Amino acid sequence: KKLRLVTQAKQPATVRFGINNKTVLFSDGKRMFRIGLNGKGKKEIARDGRFFESSLDSSGNRLAATVKTGMGYKVRVFDLSAGTVRSVARGCSATISPRGDLVTVLESGHRVLHLYDWSSLKKAGQVKAPAGIKFDNHSWSNHPDWLVSTSEGELHDILLHHVPTGAYRKITTTGDGDRADLHVANSPS
Repeated sequence: KKLRLVTQAKQPATVRFGINNKTVLFSDGKRMFRIGLNGKGKKEIARDGRFFESSLDSSGNRLAATVKTGMGYKVRVFDLSAGTVRSVARGCSATISPRGDLVTVLESGHRVLHLYDWSSLKKAGQVKAPAGIKFDNHSWSNHPDWLVSTSEGELHDILLHHVPTGAYRKITTTGDGDRADLHVANSPS
């Protein structure tokens, strides 16, 4: 119930809790850091183009991020235990499935979210925006079958997507939603 300063960044753009909510991951320009909630143990975990979005799998070893380079926005994946980085594709809305096996990249004018296999970086599926609208700011839930997004346009509502079937449901109606998070109770992941 108290606000506490853990760290500061000169060029922050993305922040998220680490595994078991014991650390915080945050960007500062072209670098990503991990720091304990007590403000100790700050460590650089990735370096690349300017970081804008990030997502961590449930093991804490696989990171997906949208980075801005001289060539535009790209989704890259980082194996934090091996210290490797690979480019997935041009696009944004980088998020990684809870099991770390799929990575999302928003392409096709914000109308198709492609799913890429972590190991091969080949397309393994897709989630389409509802007819007539665009979407953005995707986030995988803690369950491998569900993710959320924000509709684009004059109104911004939250959409819930069932990945295996492509079914969706608009879950807000106020037109002012953005960057939702979803927790599925009793998730298998």
